Amino acid sequence: MTLRLRYHLLFVSLFAALALGNVALYRSIERAETAWGLAEQSKGYAICLSVFLGREKALTPEVMERLQPALLRLSTTGGLGLQYFEVGSSPSQARPLLDRADLPVPPPPAADVLAEIEHSPAASRFLGTPSADHDLNYGYAAIRSPGGELRAVVGVAARDTVMRTRMLEVWHTSALFCALALVTGLAAAESLTRFTRRSIARLEADATALAHGEYAGTWEPLRVAELNDLGNTLQNIADILQEGIRQTRRRFVQAELLPRQEDTAADCQDLCDAAPPPAGTGPHVIVRRINRGHPEDFWGVRSGATGWCVAAGRLVVPPQETDLLERVVRANSARDFFLGACLAASPPADPWLQLSAVIPCARGEHVGGLAAGGRHHGQFPSSADTAPAGSRDVVGTLDAGSLRIARDYLRQFPDQPLAAAADKLSTILSVHDRGLLVLYEIAPSP
Repeated sequence: MTLRLRYHLLFVSLFAALALGNVALYRSIERAETAWGLAEQSKGYAICLSVFLGREKALTPEVMERLQPALLRLSTTGGLGLQYFEVGSSPSQARPLLDRADLPVPPPPAADVLAEIEHSPAASRFLGTPSADHDLNYGYAAIRSPGGELRAVVGVAARDTVMRTRMLEVWHTSALFCALALVTGLAAAESLTRFTRRSIARLEADATALAHGEYAGTWEPLRVAELNDLGNTLQNIADILQEGIRQTRRRFVQAELLPRQEDTAADCQDLCDAAPPPAGTGPHVIVRRINRGHPEDFWGVRSGATGWCVAAGRLVVPPQETDLLERVVRANSARDFFLGACLAASPPADPWLQLSAVIPCARGEHVGGLAAGGRHHGQFPSSADTAPAGSRDVVGTLDAGSLRIARDYLRQFPDQPLAAAADKLSTILSVHDRGLLVLYEIAPSP
């Protein structure tokens, strides 16, 4: 069974069950409300008739002749058949109040109707007649003597088409609702199927790349936890294999074999990044190269007699083809030049412009503190909406949106260790950016 068929069967079954449950509840509520309305209507007619006839002591021929116009109006208004039942009389002795063959006649009240009338002023019954084009509603009401004894019962009968019309509307609405639910289920199943197939295709592509010896790729997290677990497993396998390759290369270097230029450049970059920060009043710094960064990226932290400075920048790529190791050395030379300018006895007004005049610079940002207690912050290219640097902030060569995300994260979790925040931000930002992220934290003055 294919993945698409599984999802379609699951979602269609789920949405069909939900739709049928809602249809059953909707039909039950509408039928109960319609039946209640018809019952109350028939009870109302019966009560009106009982009050009207209860004023007469006996229904003599003279009284019946006098009441015929009013009874005829009541019958015509509701299309009602009217009947009078004396308590204790047999059904054959029931007295019709109107002699019309085109109107239904209510049957004599049964024992359950009489028992209900003993405790309430009126009762009603609904009779479905599938063989006819209408159903019947019966209403009964009591006529009591001045002493409260049950003297007679009046009944009304009316043809009803409301129930069938309403139920037909309910079925039409339910059919549309079921069709919409099934279409929604199919759309949801197809959407989930395509998303899952794309995720599996990405996982398959990464596994194929791993099988062909491409170990440098990174797994981009998905919203499916199971696929993430499998992707992380592949990433761990790639890391293990890549670490094995690194160890093998290291053995070659130890054996005085000539390393590749890429390895030399990588080792040079790792050596520059691993340099311990200077002791003094400088801040605590954590550095992450997102997606291995660019060769032109550089960062540095330095403290001296005039204060301290943390900086991160990116040089413009050389117009001519340049060796990778030369580009790394060029970037670190720019770092030393910039930090030396910032901590000079007479620092320039804009050290980034001074650096760009010597080595073309693409972007950069720095923050520093003076021995006298002041603080300065700069950005290249300069921007009017640059936020002032805080005591716990970031600089880097990432896009402005990524740096904004990093600053918002640090503000949201002020008590989280800086290393843990750096690891979390590396995972978040590695999805869509590449560059250098430098997190720093300035210890409060004693």
